[in-house]
Amino acid sequence: MIIGATPGYIYYSNNNGNTWTWKNPVTPNVDTYVDVERRGNRIYILYRNYTSSYGINFINSTDGGNTWGPIKTLDYGGWI
Repeated sequence: MIIGATPGYIYYSNNNGNTWTWKNPVTPNVDTYVDVERRGNRIYILYRNYTSSYGINFINSTDGGNTWGPIKTLDYGGWI
C-alpha cells in the first residue's frame, strides 16, 4: 500500500499507484503535510496548520482513515 497527501486530503493506492482512492480529509486547515506514515490500519500524520500561526499538529487513525482521533498541537508556530 502507498499513501500520499495533498493539502487537506489523504490518498491511498493498493496497486502500486495505478489508481488512487481519497480518504476523509483530516482538517481543512492543512498548509503542508510534514509526515504521513501508515502501519497496517494505523495512519499517523504530522502537518502544519495555517490557522494557528503555522503550528505543527498530530492526528492519527486506527481504522485505515475512516475515522480520525483528536488533533494534538505539538508546536504553536514557526517554520520547519
